[in-house]
Amino acid sequence: MNKNLLKEIPKINFKEENALVILSTQRSGSTMLCKDIESLKVLGTPDEHFWPVLQKDDSKSGEELLNYFISNGNLTNSNYYAVKLMYDYLHLFGFWVSDRKESLDDPNNIEKYREYGITFFKKMFNNVIYIYLRRENKFEQALSHYRAIKTNVFHIIDNVPIKSFYENYLSENEILDNIDINLFNRLYNRACNEDKALQELIDRLNIDYLPLVYEKIKNDYPNYLADIINRAGITIDLESLKNNGRKTVKIISNNFIEEFKKRLSQISSEQ
Repeated sequence: MNKNLLKEIPKINFKEENALVILSTQRSGSTMLCKDIESLKVLGTPDEHFWPVLQKDDSKSGEELLNYFISNGNLTNSNYYAVKLMYDYLHLFGFWVSDRKESLDDPNNIEKYREYGITFFKKMFNNVIYIYLRRENKFEQALSHYRAIKTNVFHIIDNVPIKSFYENYLSENEILDNIDINLFNRLYNRACNEDKALQELIDRLNIDYLPLVYEKIKNDYPNYLADIINRAGITIDLESLKNNGRKTVKIISNNFIEEFKKRLSQISSEQ
């Protein structure tokens, strides 16, 4: 198990009374959503603040990791703490913030920790806005993940490519010439299965949440943010955001999507 998960952490306390929690799956458009919400400057700064705990680097103490998790959720000094959590590590988060008495080796405990990872915020804050973001087009969600792995560019924020730990990377043309159909199928099945499981988990816990769909909000900025700020009881002039534009940009073109589909179909027909 990751050493960071087992490090002792102090008692968890937040200075905010309100929280905004984004629940989603990988490559669902959640980074775009986080940056859109951050631009409001009144609902905290959502991101994967738990991510450092999952890294191999174990040089930080448990207290340092917890301080990072707590402090980075509200860099705008608002009344909200904000965070984004992905389904694939939700059980690890639940384990980290719990008493850790039950082993993660038991599948039943894994589901319990997933549940705790969500309900934890209701225990810590007086008011919690849950947002469940999904992507309807699972093919494009899987392709987005596939392309990110192969090019080592996961996002472009403020015109700067955000890369990961992958050392080898390909151009789009090289990707099209060397399609790994097994990897793509695994990513497609993962997108479908995780999204279905997350939806079932949220419903089972009777969580009151705001449902958002990537395909709808990507072309409705900043208007779609009205539903979020209304839940928070905040009034903001959204028109002023239009002049600034979005911090994130789409990095996968329609031409690439269509060409990938064509070549994937060719490979499938040859097998």
